[in-house]
Amino acid sequence: GGSETEQIKEHHNQVKAIKDLEAAGLLIEPLSNLYKNEIRRIAEHLGLPEEIAWRQPFPGPGNAIRIICGNKHIYEAAKQKRERKVQTFVNQHTSNFDVRLLPTKSVGVGGDARTYVQPVALQGQPNWDMLQRLSQGDLSIPAHFPGRINRVVYALGPTPIDQLTLTKTTLGRKERALLREVDSIMFDHMREHGMMRTISQCPVVLLPFGYGKTRSIVLRPFVTSTYMTGRALTPTRDVDPSFVWDVAGKILRDVPGISQVFL
Repeated sequence: GGSETEQIKEHHNQVKAIKDLEAAGLLIEPLSNLYKNEIRRIAEHLGLPEEIAWRQPFPGPGNAIRIICGNKHIYEAAKQKRERKVQTFVNQHTSNFDVRLLPTKSVGVGGDARTYVQPVALQGQPNWDMLQRLSQGDLSIPAHFPGRINRVVYALGPTPIDQLTLTKTTLGRKERALLREVDSIMFDHMREHGMMRTISQCPVVLLPFGYGKTRSIVLRPFVTSTYMTGRALTPTRDVDPSFVWDVAGKILRDVPGISQVFL
């Protein structure tokens, strides 16, 4: 970016302990100048099995970094008013979707700055082209509500999103085990359908709200060839829609404690 832009992202390994080792000449990084796609090409050249060469990157601090914690539900009247405005905006272009501002915050990018504001969920009869337009295209909800909304997700489960309530969520053992179970289902599903190359990365995130005392999951499959820029996976464009419906159904059916899945 230019001199007026904020730093959007820094390398997650550049903590003080690592920088001290580097300064002392004690850090060995033989692949530091290579991107993930280049490392995968080297792995294939060395004859490593596809399961290893194309395995998904795992977050360094462990899967706890993908747990959104929550302890109290604050849903001010101002945000309810904003939700009605978003619903009105959506209704101007399609009658397919109900809107819900989710009771959490999401890290995103708006213009040249990092944002930390609410995501919005849509639910209704699937129209993947319209969903793409509302999330990233010419009708982008974040672009029409800058500084207030930075991400759009779609509810794959059948229970109405207006019934979501907060569930106390920490980085405890139960929450981590729950996320590992869902993560395993997602990646087994990708392997079974030969999607490990199509889906470049797929963070699976635990959300602190659901129906009753349950929680939700958001799947974030990402498509890229360079790992510098990319886009969210779009059903019909990148995969058959049955791929996402089937994995969401399996998660909701087989994992007690998860009551909604978002994409």
